[in-house]
Amino acid sequence: MVSDTLHEEAKAFVAAHREHYALPLLAEAISADPKNPELHQDLGHAGLHLHLSGLAIVSYSNAISLENGRDPRSYIGRACALRFLPDFDSAISDYTTAIKLMPSDARNYRFRAHAYLIAREYELAISDCDKALNIDDNDPLTYLVRGKAHIGLGQHEDALEDMEMAFDVKVKPEQALYAWCHWCPY
Repeated sequence: MVSDTLHEEAKAFVAAHREHYALPLLAEAISADPKNPELHQDLGHAGLHLHLSGLAIVSYSNAISLENGRDPRSYIGRACALRFLPDFDSAISDYTTAIKLMPSDARNYRFRAHAYLIAREYELAISDCDKALNIDDNDPLTYLVRGKAHIGLGQHEDALEDMEMAFDVKVKPEQALYAWCHWCPY
């Protein structure tokens, strides 16, 4: 099927960090197969990487509608785009929905914690980071988010401890922590 071929080409561009080449391919694939939620998710993902929040929100909203709201990745993607607007209340609502759909995924709690952090809801950010770390205590980004929340509360010793943990558990020693894609759902 032509949409499958276009989709595979688009995925290759996204994997090579050439999202701008993927956009027309995904648009053409969606024209050929408009009811495929995965195509809309991938268009949203490319939109996020290109900082096209409106495109990402519409694409993820289409995916949510097509999959009857069952895939947490679409909620996470849309929440990430909403966070850039910044529409923290809507983003937190979507993160909460993703958590309800997949409560055992620590990243969902970390994503929502990051939105709380940006909204200066430091206690809620720390609470979500604690939940995430109860599920997976090897995620350096969760320690970073919690550390920043501690800084927001003036708890500098706790912040330092979290920052040190982030570097102790980092999985890819050759890659800087800031280089990790913090908004990619999966």
